[in-house]
Amino acid sequence: MAGTDGRRRTGGKGESGELTSAEREELKRLRKEVRDQQQTIEILKKATAESTG
Repeated sequence: MAGTDGRRRTGGKGESGELTSAEREELKRLRKEVRDQQQTIEILKKATAESTG
């Protein structure tokens, strides 16, 4: 189970706390998705401001 910092919690089962390669790839994909969405939001904000102002 992942914690809020994106790292695996050690459930007392000897887990190292490191992400697996699949988890790293998913994190990379999700971060890119968030970045793309933030850029889209900024573009839409600017377009809205221009069309209403």
